[in-house]
Parts: sequence; C-alpha cells; structure tokens
Amino acid sequence: MAPPRQSTSLETFVTNTFFFLVIQDDDEVFKITYNRNFDRGYEAIFNSDRLNFQTHLDFVQTLRKSVSDRRLVRFEAVVNETNENGVTCQVGFISEVGGNKDGKEVVYKSVGTLNVVFLEKHREGGGGHRQIDGERLVMRVEEKGEAESA
Repeated sequence: MAPPRQSTSLETFVTNTFFFLVIQDDDEVFKITYNRNFDRGYEAIFNSDRLNFQTHLDFVQTLRKSVSDRRLVRFEAVVNETNENGVTCQVGFISEVGGNKDGKEVVYKSVGTLNVVFLEKHREGGGGHRQIDGERLVMRVEEKGEAESA
C-alpha cells in the first residue's frame, strides 16, 4: 500500500490522508504519510489542548497502538478552496472510527477543520506539495460494550 499521491483532488488528499493515518495498519505507510502530509510547524487545538507536529504524531501513534480492528464508520468532508488554482483550502470534516480498546468496542467521534497549504517546492525535490499546517478538533470516545471475539 502506497501513501497518497499529490496529483489528487483536495477531497481525495484529505480522505486518503485520514485513511493512511488512522485506518490502515502498516506503520511504515503511516510514518511516510505523516511526515509528507503534515507541516513541521503544524499546530492544533484538540479538545482545548494545544498540539504541535510531535505531540500530534504521538497522539495518533498512541491511538493506532491502543485501538485494534480500526474501521471507518463515517467520514464526510466539506472543502472550501481558498485560492483560484484549487490547491489550498479549509476543510470541515466529521468522522467516526470504530475499533476495540481494552476489550471494549469503542467509537471515536470527531468534528474538525483542517488548513491545507501548497508548498511550491517539495523538500524531496520535484513539484509542489500539499501539507496540513493546522487543525481544530473536538473528539469524543464512546464505549459500545464488550468487543466481539474473532
């Protein structure tokens, strides 16, 4: 499985980034996607806590390690292009991710916004590249009961 390519639409960029970070299980793909698609100056407000590039990375890695059988229950995004070329945008999204944590079925429900910017020159060479440089997120975790055994 390869990380998302940059010639994709904004909607696809956001959806693929979410999938490669949260749902799929390959840690190497996760690391490549995170390092490529998040700006080193990334800042977020997450349920009133401030996160930066590293603390957000730590949060997502902890979620990936502590929740098994992750699956996408719902993901909707609304993209508002902020320039005439359609390469930068504000994104509003709603997501629900289910999985098993500590023997219980859980659902992570999130509502948030992302700021996606376009870098003219990618640090790995070549053309421009989209990155997420900011996020505002409200998340709640709901326990649904005992996890089913496989």
